[in-house]
Amino acid sequence: MKKILFGLLVLFLVLNLFPEIDKKSNQKKTLTFEKTVGCRAVLEIRSLVSGSVSEVLVAKGDRVTTGQILLQFDVSGLDEEIRTAEQSLEVWEKTLFNREHWKVRSQPAETQAKRKIEEFKTDIKKKKQQKSRQRIHSLIEGNVLDIVDKKMPVEEDQVVARIGDDSVLKIELIPNDSNRDVLAEIQDGEKISLTFKEVNLACSGEIKKKNDRMVILIPNDKYLLKPGMMAGFQITYDIQPEIPTVRKQPRTRPKDLQHVKEKKIGFEISAGMSWSDPGEYYDRASGIDNLMGQYIQNYGLEYTTSGKFGKNIIYFPVNALVNYRISEDWYLKAGLEFGYGNQSNQKTYRLNWTTTTEDHRYNLSSKLTYFMPFVGAERRFGKYGVYANVGLNLLSLSHQKNLEVSESTYWHRQDEDISATGTGIGILVGGKYNFLIGKKTNLILKLELCYLKVSNLSGSRDTSITNSLGESLSESIQGTIYSFEINPYDLGWFYTWEMFGSVPGESWIRNVSKMAINMSSIRLMLGIVF
Repeated sequence: MKKILFGLLVLFLVLNLFPEIDKKSNQKKTLTFEKTVGCRAVLEIRSLVSGSVSEVLVAKGDRVTTGQILLQFDVSGLDEEIRTAEQSLEVWEKTLFNREHWKVRSQPAETQAKRKIEEFKTDIKKKKQQKSRQRIHSLIEGNVLDIVDKKMPVEEDQVVARIGDDSVLKIELIPNDSNRDVLAEIQDGEKISLTFKEVNLACSGEIKKKNDRMVILIPNDKYLLKPGMMAGFQITYDIQPEIPTVRKQPRTRPKDLQHVKEKKIGFEISAGMSWSDPGEYYDRASGIDNLMGQYIQNYGLEYTTSGKFGKNIIYFPVNALVNYRISEDWYLKAGLEFGYGNQSNQKTYRLNWTTTTEDHRYNLSSKLTYFMPFVGAERRFGKYGVYANVGLNLLSLSHQKNLEVSESTYWHRQDEDISATGTGIGILVGGKYNFLIGKKTNLILKLELCYLKVSNLSGSRDTSITNSLGESLSESIQGTIYSFEINPYDLGWFYTWEMFGSVPGESWIRNVSKMAINMSSIRLMLGIVF
């Protein structure tokens, strides 16, 4: 009897002194999934010529390497067209030679001969370029997801193959009424086990979450897994019991910060400096370097360079804001930030031809100015504080390019001035430390992680070109700045950006997108609170 009474007493104490123990804590919820896997990234490969596919060298599902030939076109008709054009060119060259050297001059006939010669030279060059593009190569290593059939007619710029990067596969999970509560409990970066019955393989994936979507990334190092395979997996989580509310005791603030508590509204001013890589969409200098490299390689020249193009831009942010205390430790914030940055570069390329030298000198100057009204919140822990702000970034871009090309008998100058504006979201997350320097004034040191990105820049561009013959050309256009890849020498691709009223559609331009500038960085700020 004593043992029974003692057991009941222990049970009573456990249930009353530890109310957080609940029967629900042992309950679990599990969902089973079967999903097909796909490639993390897919590249569309387009044809650079029109014609009929004469040979397809790979099949759907094959793995290919970078540079591997996928298919080729029948361009046999081009050889006859090139021979005919070359014969016509020879006839017109003889006609022009006779008129210029035997003084049998007829100005209209001479002008016609020169025009015909240029037309046939252009036509021959174009047809030879088309012939060199009869083979389509893979631009990446991956899995062939789709490819055209043999003898199929293809138009220029038509998609002829889709290559998937199968080094990492993915599964996308979209929340619905049956799985939303389960997926909400999964944490970003969490590992998950998967089973592939087709190849009798078990492996591990990593959870990546963005907004309400969840993606499972699966490493495929040995390429045993193929896109389209079925993966089975389970997600299990504990149903969390309700936690009783515990009333917090008020904390006493340090004496050196008690004056902050007494003030309902405070003002803050801070300034700093940051280094940022605006990204390849902004960095035109990298495109110039690649262009000159292709130009040099195309003609097999020896060359020297001086000067350099910088990559990062230094900008100086200044912000002023109002702090409004809403509780013991919480503050609402509203303010305005101003930032200014510039970047000036100069680089000279000296090309050594057989009998002469050629100098290309580029001068680039860019200025970025932005205003950002923002709101946010701050939590303080004595002398320390953490905060987050979000705002609307209003940016102005001013870009100037000067190009001078000179040799022994010729020179050329080009001036370009672009002015554009854009908007984007700005997010500031950081922490700060307060130094008391006066009765009602604090010196603050802030370390911030900032996300500042602006897209869809639109404005105007003014261009002028002059040369040693006294010829000049000027142009002024308005529109949106687009970033794209261009390949004038068939040696590779490089990024550039330009102003267009509409998206360009030439076959030698690809991957067109509206220009964006990214000024995200980690920065240090110094300021005062009063």
